[in-house]
Amino acid sequence: TTNKDPIIQTYTFKNPAEISYLRVMATAYTMDNSGSGFYFQMSEVEAYGEPLEQQVEQLTITDATGSNDWPGFTAEHLYDGDLTNVFWASYPNPNPPISESNPNYITLTLSKPTKTVSELVLYPRLGRGTDGVTQPFHFPKNFEIQYLDSTGAWQTLRSYQDYQATVDPQKFVFDPVATKQLRIKITGVPAVDPEGSTDQYANLME
Repeated sequence: TTNKDPIIQTYTFKNPAEISYLRVMATAYTMDNSGSGFYFQMSEVEAYGEPLEQQVEQLTITDATGSNDWPGFTAEHLYDGDLTNVFWASYPNPNPPISESNPNYITLTLSKPTKTVSELVLYPRLGRGTDGVTQPFHFPKNFEIQYLDSTGAWQTLRSYQDYQATVDPQKFVFDPVATKQLRIKITGVPAVDPEGSTDQYANLME
C-alpha cells in the first residue's frame, strides 16, 4: 500500500520477507520544481520490520521559542531535562491580557522533521498551595495544539477549554501527522493560582 503524504512517502508490503538488500528501481522520472529537467531524488530512505504506524519513537525537541517570554524563564527551558528548578513562563499580566485575540505561542522544533508525530507530553510546574498540597501552577487553561503542514500553514490538532491539569505529566494524543514543528497556542490562563495570586501568566516545566 502507498501513503501519498507530501512530506513522507510510506510503502507497506503485503507479505513480510527475510532479506539482506532492498532496491528501488525507477522506471519514470518527474520534472523538478524549476522545470529544468527530470530527476530521481530522495532525501532519506528508512526500512522497518513492521509498518511505520506501529513504530513508537520519542522525538527530540531541538529548539523552542515563545512569543512573549518572561526574561530568565524563556522557552529553551522546556527541553533542558530539568524537572525541578527552571521553568518556562509567559510574561506576566500582559496588556491586553492573554485571550483568543491576543494568544501566547510556544513553537517546538523536532529533531526529525520527516517522522510521524502522534503525542505531546507537557510537564506542569508544581508548587504547594495555601493548603500545603502540591498542585500545578499556571498550567494553560484554554489552548490549542497545532502542527505546521507541508504548505507552511498551522493546523489545529486538539483544542481545550477550561482544561484542569493534574500534578502528573499531561499527555495529549492526536491523529499522526508528519511535521517539523508543533505549536501550543495559549488563549487563557487560570484566574487565581494555588497560592491565591491573581497574576496572569502561563507556566510549563518541560
